[in-house]
Amino acid sequence: MTKCEQSDRDRWFILADPRRAERARAARLLHPPHLVDLAVGGLCEHDELASALLDEFDRLPATHGRHLLEAALDDGLDAIADAPSRVRELVAELITPPSWVDQDLFDRGAAMWWRISMVNSVAMLAALVSAYQYGDLVKPLVMNGRFRQMGARRFEETARWTIAAAAPGAMLPRSEGFRETVRLRMLHATIGRNFAASGRWNELAWGAPVNMTAASLTNIGFFLAPLRGLQLAGVPLSDDDCHAMAHQWSAIGSMLGLPDRLLPDSVEWADEFRLAAFAVLDEPDDSSREMVASLRENVISPAAAFPEFIEIRAGASMRRVSSRALMAMSRPFIEQHVSRETADLLGVPNGPLTHWIKLARPFVKMREAVRRTGLLGSDLEIGERQRRAFGRRLDLMGAAHRPARVDDMPTPAQLRADPQSL
Repeated sequence: MTKCEQSDRDRWFILADPRRAERARAARLLHPPHLVDLAVGGLCEHDELASALLDEFDRLPATHGRHLLEAALDDGLDAIADAPSRVRELVAELITPPSWVDQDLFDRGAAMWWRISMVNSVAMLAALVSAYQYGDLVKPLVMNGRFRQMGARRFEETARWTIAAAAPGAMLPRSEGFRETVRLRMLHATIGRNFAASGRWNELAWGAPVNMTAASLTNIGFFLAPLRGLQLAGVPLSDDDCHAMAHQWSAIGSMLGLPDRLLPDSVEWADEFRLAAFAVLDEPDDSSREMVASLRENVISPAAAFPEFIEIRAGASMRRVSSRALMAMSRPFIEQHVSRETADLLGVPNGPLTHWIKLARPFVKMREAVRRTGLLGSDLEIGERQRRAFGRRLDLMGAAHRPARVDDMPTPAQLRADPQSL
């Protein structure tokens, strides 16, 4: 048992770094102490259910466990009736949606989340930058050269997951969104296990790899960034709209393994927890700047939409220019989560494209006025059209066709061999 897993793990974790202890002390004076404690405790907490299932899979023939999980996701628990009882028990818990999920409320949140798919594009980028600003949260990504070197691929795979997971009906068992969310949960657990087994992860200094605080802040980012982006674009959101989006991402977060205490059940809670957690986390460092740079230079690759000879001759420059343009467009969204000074420190571009949202706002307001007449269809129909349009734009660019899979991740041996260590 490691220090971070002991019953007094919060105390060990804080005492391991005097700077962290001072930040936690100051944070309790500025933010609700119970939220600070949640953030600190979550840094040492991992997904115990998914980890237990991986342990059971290790006792089975190679890849057999994953085949059992896939069968259960596709055909239900009856499809794995012959599996060991412990495996069936853990799989049943893993693929059972929370009892409090209201599917109608989830679908309303999904319709709002997809109201304007261009907002989703830049808001997703803003959510990633918001998480990357703290060195504590990006260490696993920087140590994993795949994410460090493949900014576009990571963005595309994340986008493919949101297309499935944030869709109406995504919490229904056997739906595409449900299956992809469970797969992502197991991928996160595998990454955490591989880092722990690599010998390169200092748990006492950095907390648990792929920890619950990082997962909660990422989940909050995917909730708040589009919500604030819609508001910035001029879409009026009622309290009921915000509540529906909070419910949507609470349900998604729960299926990703987050405990109820770390779910964004309201905008107010999400804002307060985010600020309390960020007060404890380390400030931007070289890792933060490196991850933001990977997005700034490589987040989209539009050359695939052009003839091959253009892609060969101009693909690299088109990727760099378009990625910087998208990052500049996301800056107003990013500045809702980080200060202007931090955005500059991280290397977020600032230029004419940064002001696009001001030009778009009158058109958005006009569209909203037409929407209220019913001429554009129901909110669910509008959201579904926007969701599909987002997917078509990814297809046009030749983006990754699916979210990341466990087989795409580096093994413990590969992590040990990576020359870039922390």
